[in-house]
Formats: sequence, C-alpha cells, structure tokens
Amino acid sequence: MLSVTTLTAFALVAAAVLVLVAGRRLWVLAQAKAHAASGVGRGDAVVDDRRHAARFPAAMPAELFVPGEAAPRPATALDRTPRGARLATAAPVPVGAEVRLRAGGAPADMPWGRAVVRWCRPAGDGYHVGCEFAPPLPGGD
Repeated sequence: MLSVTTLTAFALVAAAVLVLVAGRRLWVLAQAKAHAASGVGRGDAVVDDRRHAARFPAAMPAELFVPGEAAPRPATALDRTPRGARLATAAPVPVGAEVRLRAGGAPADMPWGRAVVRWCRPAGDGYHVGCEFAPPLPGGD
C-alpha cells in the first residue's frame, strides 16, 4: 500500500506535467499567432486568427476572367487555401464581382473555377485580390 506522502508526491508530479503540457501548447499557439501577424514565412503554411485554414504559397501564373471584360487577364496566384486564393493583377477588380479562374496556360477545354472577389487592394505597381471559391453549379462548368 502506498503512503499518503507517496500519493501526494505522485499527484504533484502529475499536476506539474499537466501544467507544463498546457503551458507548452499556449506558447506554441502564441508563437504561431505572432508569426502570422509578422507576415514572414511565406514559404510555409501560415495561419492567422481570422482564417480557419492555413494559407499555402502558390506563386503560379493564372488567368482571371472578370465579367464585362473582353478577354481573361493574366494574374499570379500568390497563395491559396481550400476556400480561396490571393491573386496579383495589374488592374483592380470590383469587390463582389463573380470571376472565373484557371491556371495560366491551361488548355482551352479546361473548365474555369468560379470565385467571388472579397477584397482588392493596391500592392506595388498592381493590385492584390482576395477571392473566395464558389461551389460549382450542378451540371455546369
């Protein structure tokens, strides 16, 4: 049978381990939040407190078709999530516009993805555009 002193010692050790584990988890979460707020580390997935999913860098050519324009415009996909993407383009895109996207240089028969522009901001000599992917239409492209 274990003595009260031994049981108390075990309880204290168990409590200390729980405190260390919880403290480590809080430290990791605080570091991830600070990292995301700093805007560095674009080579890795970045999570910030406004998003529900990690962003992954893309840096790939894309085509952006904006309603009312005669032809698709070139763009660059800067990063993406399962729900959307951030694009760089030379001209602004109206917030709320329902646009079509696809990879740059894609075959003509490749279907376009649908997205809604959620924000558009000046960036350098062009604009960054935040798009939220729209679900595909049943039986559509």
